[in-house]
Amino acid sequence: MSHAVPLAVLSKTMRHKNVTTTINLYGHLTREAADDGVSHLRGL
Repeated sequence: MSHAVPLAVLSKTMRHKNVTTTINLYGHLTREAADDGVSHLRGL
């Protein structure tokens, strides 16, 4: 199951200074890898 998580929410959750930081760090990920990462974070 895939859940769309707004990038701004992810950025705040990860305590990045701004969304640009999140994009620079994780923008290269495929959709599947990003979804897996979000699922992992939710389980913490």
